[in-house]
Amino acid sequence: MARRRASRMARVAGVLFGTIVLIATYASPARAMINACEWVKVSSWATGFHADVTLIDDGGGTLDWTVQWTWGDPNARLTNAWNAVVVQPGQSMSAHNQPWNGTIGPGGRVTFGMVVTGTVNDDHGGGLTVNGIWLPC
Repeated sequence: MARRRASRMARVAGVLFGTIVLIATYASPARAMINACEWVKVSSWATGFHADVTLIDDGGGTLDWTVQWTWGDPNARLTNAWNAVVVQPGQSMSAHNQPWNGTIGPGGRVTFGMVVTGTVNDDHGGGLTVNGIWLPC
């Protein structure tokens, strides 16, 4: 009887442990695999500029991405953006993937762009926070 009970408890513990491992493995989405970025000022004029940002995934793939940065110039105003949902509360910026470009495969890239007016200074702090991780670019 004791042997049977011990065997049953071992099976239950194994199932529970397997479930915990499975939950830990699948509950954490691959959000931080983007490990590099490129910021390119494509063109500029007296009162603004056009910049493209490329996110590079040299890891195992990314399911969704969010990019954040703060303008060094308080006069910078976002006037247009593409390939991302970009919002500007004050000097802070946030860009989130569109439904069709949130998945970046291993070794993949995604680029979004913007037009900013009120400044020619594209000072974005020398880097971006991508899914909570600061990357120089």
